[in-house]
Amino acid sequence: MGTKKEIAIPSGLKLLSSNELKTIAITCMVIQHAMYSGLIKNYFNLPEAIGTITMPIITFLLVEGYMHTRNVYRYFFRLIIFMLISELPYRLIFPMMPQEEFYVGNIMATLALTLVAIYLFDRVKNILFLIGFSFISIIILANILSVDYGFYSIILAFNFFFFRDNSIIKLIIFYLVYITRYSNFIIGLIIVCLLAMYNDNITNKKKFSLKQKYIYKYGYYLFYPLHFIALYLVKLSRCLVK
Repeated sequence: MGTKKEIAIPSGLKLLSSNELKTIAITCMVIQHAMYSGLIKNYFNLPEAIGTITMPIITFLLVEGYMHTRNVYRYFFRLIIFMLISELPYRLIFPMMPQEEFYVGNIMATLALTLVAIYLFDRVKNILFLIGFSFISIIILANILSVDYGFYSIILAFNFFFFRDNSIIKLIIFYLVYITRYSNFIIGLIIVCLLAMYNDNITNKKKFSLKQKYIYKYGYYLFYPLHFIALYLVKLSRCLVK
């Protein structure tokens, strides 16, 4: 019998580590949030479009993190802790609307829920009923909580996880999902290229001290609430100057 052949991207094109992808993602996020803060204008709808790069990359890396984590429960609780830390800073830029009864807005809530969805899918992947039940339940919960991006991240995560050994297929499916949501063919292609260039071997081969590992590990988490505070202070200072 023949062995299963992986459909993969040529290794020569894989040039980006996870930290480099994270840096690209948070840079795009800051540009979009600066626009939402009123600090920059949405010229040609470009800041808005650039911001859509963030979620696919972060979701992709979440799936990678799930597949490599030593303790998924610790991973989950880390997301929950930073969800709680980030909610008030998030509200500095995205205040609660009067019609919102319960709304966990920041992206950490979305990622925590997405991680649960991947975990359930992974654990019950051989039972069709439980797969469908898990998928539908998580989507309903995402809508009840009104988490950022809704169930978009969950759909992306299922695709990235299920087709983790078929890089070309998962990127094609991602592109179709992305253009269905945003209708931005060029930005979609840019994201596909960035994800195709991810090389986990580069990430693993880089030698870091224990201190450096903690800085990289928690630095990206801390950046999320801190950038809201920074944007708010810049916005506040501009209002005081006027």
